[in-house]
Amino acid sequence: MAGGKKLTYRPSRSARLILRTALVLVLMFSILVGMSGFAEAKSKSQKQMAKMIEKLMKQAEKVLKQTHKLGFSDVGASFWALESILRMRGFGIISGYDGNVFKPNDPVKQAEALAMMVRAFGLEDEAEELAKRFGSIYLSIDQDIKKQDNKRLKNHWYYWKYENDDAPGWFYSNGSWYPYVPESARWSLGYILIAVDEGWVELDDLHPEKPATRAWVAKALVRASGNGKLAEAKMNAKLDFKDAKAIPDGYWGYVAQAVDMGLFKGYVDNTFQPNKPVTRAEMAAILDRLINEELPDEMPYYITGTVVDVSRNSIEIMVASGKVYEYPVSKDAVVFLEDSKQGSVSDIRVGDTVKVLTNPADVAVLITIVKRGTPAPIKTGEIVGTIVTKLTTSKGEVVITVKTDKGSETLTLDRDCTVTDGRYEYAASRLAAGDVIFGKLQNGKLYYIRILEDESTHLTGTIKAKQTSGSTRTLEIETDAGRKRSLTLHADVVIKYEGDTISFKDLAVGDVAAFVIVDNRVVYIQVIERLSEVRYVSGVVTRTRVSKDEMSIEVQDSSNKTHRITLASNVKVTYKGELVPRTQIQAGDKVRVKLAKDNGVEVEIVEKYDEAQETTGIIAEIKAGPTVRTRIITIKQDDCKQLVLTVGSATEIFRGTTKISADRLAAGDKVKVKHDGEEAVKIEVLATKQAIPFGDLYGKIETVTRYDYAAVLIVEYQGEKTLVIADSETKVSYNNRTLGWEDLRKGDVVRVALDGHTAVEIRIESRQ
Repeated sequence: MAGGKKLTYRPSRSARLILRTALVLVLMFSILVGMSGFAEAKSKSQKQMAKMIEKLMKQAEKVLKQTHKLGFSDVGASFWALESILRMRGFGIISGYDGNVFKPNDPVKQAEALAMMVRAFGLEDEAEELAKRFGSIYLSIDQDIKKQDNKRLKNHWYYWKYENDDAPGWFYSNGSWYPYVPESARWSLGYILIAVDEGWVELDDLHPEKPATRAWVAKALVRASGNGKLAEAKMNAKLDFKDAKAIPDGYWGYVAQAVDMGLFKGYVDNTFQPNKPVTRAEMAAILDRLINEELPDEMPYYITGTVVDVSRNSIEIMVASGKVYEYPVSKDAVVFLEDSKQGSVSDIRVGDTVKVLTNPADVAVLITIVKRGTPAPIKTGEIVGTIVTKLTTSKGEVVITVKTDKGSETLTLDRDCTVTDGRYEYAASRLAAGDVIFGKLQNGKLYYIRILEDESTHLTGTIKAKQTSGSTRTLEIETDAGRKRSLTLHADVVIKYEGDTISFKDLAVGDVAAFVIVDNRVVYIQVIERLSEVRYVSGVVTRTRVSKDEMSIEVQDSSNKTHRITLASNVKVTYKGELVPRTQIQAGDKVRVKLAKDNGVEVEIVEKYDEAQETTGIIAEIKAGPTVRTRIITIKQDDCKQLVLTVGSATEIFRGTTKISADRLAAGDKVKVKHDGEEAVKIEVLATKQAIPFGDLYGKIETVTRYDYAAVLIVEYQGEKTLVIADSETKVSYNNRTLGWEDLRKGDVVRVALDGHTAVEIRIESRQ
């Protein structure tokens, strides 16, 4: 304190114990109440990751607009943490000092560490809001401290600061307790209030101006990432560090969890050095490890993917979704190799997996090689395999990735490459993922491709004609490649359109569909697009509009596509087979709409929206939620259907008549949940340690069609029919006895674990 004697007040030992216990509880409660607007905004957040990414991108945009160079003058090209420092600066999580210096080896103070963490979790705006909202209270107590008004500090503020144990101090104002933040660290006020509110740090552990030790940072980050419960369970875990006994009381489990999460590593002498201050460079590296594990492969300014083309001035990246991004490469771009050593653009090869950070102008400024592709493609010879991906570069070259029994090869087609199925020749555009090919290479490029397997099992095309002769039904189609095919349908063919099962008579000339073929019979049809005048849309009503005599609705289908539909003036609306007024349609209702010339002429309300629904099932999974006070639970029902719900601070949870916290929930609990949409309102734990229902599909086998190598099953449950293929790889059992796919019968009630339409395992629950 500036001037005069340091002010202290020391209560009795018992009073201090009571005060410390109460402070932690009261502070958390009072901040939640006193900052209710902010707390409510957090509890309403459905997706923490989406929020974090949005904030990171705003921070990145702000930083990258101001500079085209991410480096600092005092961090050299060989510095061990250069890559992390550049990336964290690009994301706006760290910053430097005047003169573009970073001071990488300086200890990071607790206030600085919390500020970096708050930015990493996308909460800086909230921190600024809290600093503005509560700053005046701190200015007021500062004045009394400077005046050394002991009476006012003791009786009005209830200000406590202990010399002997160097506790940081707390004070009381307007019904709430607050941590005292010294003036020298007041710039971090909002960050500290966020950290205390979120439960990242406890008051006894908070010393804003002190260096943050490795143990302290481990505990704060583990709690911030929602893994505090796992850490508490590891308080007796084995740690092999030679100096493990030096870990402070209450920190052991957090250090163990942080090591398990890959945030910390030991030193070469097998020590952890828990009380060693973390440097600014180390803090950047730790946060980089945390964030890179959480970020998706595709987002604004930052993507992860495979290099499909690269030159000195540009790079093309294909992400997991198959989309290709082309970026100019900045002349100041920094490239890191697999071992984190600095390289150059010339070190990047086609097939490498890379992470790319770009500026708002979509220019690559930071490129990290995560994994090397195949060291050298086949130069000359032959290849047999399945096409995994196909794309066309900006130069017009066709590049395919072929999976063989020896791995994967990324290959470029010669511009004059011959593509044939043995009957006809095609353009390279005819090739598609899933095609099995035989290829010949010369000078590193494919000059001949023979398609061995393609449309014999799967094809897509437009229906040109349909015929019925006795019990035989056929379709004449034109494939995407322009070939005409005649397809005979299996007697038990399943036909789907937008999630609904439709009949053969519903198919129309002009419809575009995908066909699955087994033994020359179509067993499954997925209608992709309907071109007839009459079509159907199924989904959930997201919005209704009434204007004079006209009404329109918006329906979101199973693929999340929104259809805006104007209802005909004489629209027929039914619910449970009864005619009802069109005004009965409301947001949340599940509907099936018949359209004629794009107008809704019939609406069947399949299921009315109930604001508070009830579901009973077994908790299959519990994950960290949007904040440390929320959880995401997956409830699996007996019929294998799954429901994902958010458990927030407002959710009431009971075991019998006892109210419990969300931390007491566990996988295997049988629960009855009242929920509003994806939000859990009330949870009743009915039983614990229950078996989680097996499988992805439940139902009765309606038909079995056997072939030499597999069986095609139609499994029905509550009117929904699903095609399942069982083969020699499928594990089949009944009453703990192992069976084969040949033993499956019509009428068997089964649970099925699926990989696409192929059964991995089938358990027969009962049979006729």
